[in-house]
Amino acid sequence: MTLDEIRAEIRATQRKYPRIVLAFHRLFYRSPWTWGLTTWRGHPMWKAVTDAWIYQQILWDIRPDLIIETGTGHGGTALFLADLLELFQVEHGVVATIELHPEKYPAIEHPRVIRFTGSSTSLDTVVTIHHLASTRKRVMVILDSDHSPAHIWSELVSYAPLVTPGSFLIVEDTNLGVVVPHESGEHVPGPHDVIGPFLAAHPDFEQEALAERYLLSFNHGGYLRRKR
Repeated sequence: MTLDEIRAEIRATQRKYPRIVLAFHRLFYRSPWTWGLTTWRGHPMWKAVTDAWIYQQILWDIRPDLIIETGTGHGGTALFLADLLELFQVEHGVVATIELHPEKYPAIEHPRVIRFTGSSTSLDTVVTIHHLASTRKRVMVILDSDHSPAHIWSELVSYAPLVTPGSFLIVEDTNLGVVVPHESGEHVPGPHDVIGPFLAAHPDFEQEALAERYLLSFNHGGYLRRKR
């Protein structure tokens, strides 16, 4: 099968078995012993393991020399990505991770991790990251900080232009308010709400169905690849 045929099969399966896919996703997400206990080298990494595996495959294929991560948190993801860059021997590859409240979390140390303190959308931070990206050949972006639509849109405007052709812009936790609804049953605006408007305004990006081939992803519709 060609990759386009595989993409079509993935989408067809998602359409054919929506209740099964949704039910397992909700069971997985609401079970406290699944993603909530996922760690990397002892640091919490609150992700579905299927997404983490997709990340390592993306890094192997793209071999980015700069990964921009907004929202460091406990640092498990930054450490995971940095270890992969080291393992894959990506020359000069680094993770630039941004955290507004680093005092809430233990520090992580890795020669391939560059930590920044502040809001991911502040002018100082954006200018600094753009300057760093100007010296890199392959740039990937992961958005995982404030999940409000307004903040995510501001991050998209700030960092989408840095994503190099063929690489990824990943909007995390698009399941919030959609696959995993609010307890009240009401729709809660979240990351998913900005995907459609962003793609409509940026035809140079497209959703990558291959990244959801395991049928369990917290980033449903959020794997955006910049066209070559």
